[in-house]
Amino acid sequence: MGGSLKKYIFSALVIGALALAGCSNDNVGNAPTDQNVTKKNQVSEEEASLDKIDPKEDKKLLQSKTVYYQTPKDQAPKVHKDAENIVKKIAKKKKVNVKPNLNDARYRDFIYNVATDLSSLDKDQQKKVANFAKYVDKYENKLKNKRIQELLAKVKAGKKLTGKERAELDSLLPIKGGRKIAFQKQPTKDQLDKKQPQPQPKPEPNPKGSLNGGEKNGFNPGDRDHHGNRRGGWDGWDHGTHRGSDNRGDGNNRGDDNNNRNNPDQNGNGNQQDQNDQQGNQSGNNQGQQTGGEDNQQPTPQGSYDPIKARDYAYKWWNKRNNEQYGYYSRVMGGCYDCWYDCTNFVSQAIKEGGIKEQRTGGTYWYYSDEKPAYAWGVANSFYKHFQTRAKQVRQLFDLEVGDVVNADFDHDGDIEHSAIVTKVTANDVYVTQHTTDKKDAPLSAWFNAGYDVYGWKMQTANGDN
Repeated sequence: MGGSLKKYIFSALVIGALALAGCSNDNVGNAPTDQNVTKKNQVSEEEASLDKIDPKEDKKLLQSKTVYYQTPKDQAPKVHKDAENIVKKIAKKKKVNVKPNLNDARYRDFIYNVATDLSSLDKDQQKKVANFAKYVDKYENKLKNKRIQELLAKVKAGKKLTGKERAELDSLLPIKGGRKIAFQKQPTKDQLDKKQPQPQPKPEPNPKGSLNGGEKNGFNPGDRDHHGNRRGGWDGWDHGTHRGSDNRGDGNNRGDDNNNRNNPDQNGNGNQQDQNDQQGNQSGNNQGQQTGGEDNQQPTPQGSYDPIKARDYAYKWWNKRNNEQYGYYSRVMGGCYDCWYDCTNFVSQAIKEGGIKEQRTGGTYWYYSDEKPAYAWGVANSFYKHFQTRAKQVRQLFDLEVGDVVNADFDHDGDIEHSAIVTKVTANDVYVTQHTTDKKDAPLSAWFNAGYDVYGWKMQTANGDN
């Protein structure tokens, strides 16, 4: 998510480019054309494959009822004036030069930006900003409806959709089906039992007849169960993280103080466990090695997805961009560092690091390419549709585990606007790390409090291991 929630750049209509890594769909005229910064008329593997589909398949689009998005009937109600003022103050504080004008895509984008940072607002502000973002989403729906109508009109005229147009149309159409996550204030007994660490065998003494400090409690400090939780934590529900993750020795600490104030669980009750960890790590490791090295050295749990690797990647890059390894979006946007809104691109990077396999065939695509990534790699609506075909959905809030992914639909219209990755779980809340805005361990409960539809994916099931 790095940046605001929506980037509606209707590529084929305006600039003939692929969806530009928005958290949702593309946005009219917001970026330089693909032709200016990449090869002219470049086509992705996904688009090339879809281009080979029999033209008769297009007619099936006309046989099924097309659902269009709801649009507002009038101008923004006066009730949103307070939200406009909140957005204005935040823009001034962040030194973002945007003026209140809903016809300005940059202003709409900044509203979405604020709407994904609800944990920094009080409850009254959260409600006002969330309602304003929902209205703005409906305001942009007329752009989506127009493009859907244009593509279907081409089919009605007997013309074949190109692979690029087919991919774009699929990214625009609402999701179908799906199970929303049920909100919980606290986990059930069954959920708590599942999180309890399994009893560990009594450790053998070392050759000198004494135990290493970390083994006094019958477990190694770095050991974790298959949920990504530390074994033998002080309360049996050790969040899938441990102190030190905020200080990884890589200069990646910006903003942690704010997150710590928002999330008291991040600092509370951890001192004794920290002491145990330090006792069990007397081999001269520095802090960065203690926080990341232990997890990465462990075998991949439960098949081919390692949630700890995914989480650690999210922690490393939560407030910066890995443009050297994933440079497509920066290049398409003219070489900027972080001027696009890559919530889904960020999540895709993290779960790929955790071992989720790319998919380049079979009719549904999820992969990164410097030439052009698949729509599902960087567009939240397409991400949802792709993983709907390969991962199990989460039923309740506390069924989520570290390494799982969540999506949000702001205004219940079947258009997914946001993506984040679960990086911490406590008995009080589930926490996500995201771009748009850049947040580390932000409480997921804020999404429910704002009235968003929230969906979750069990990433352990996405490779077909379970």
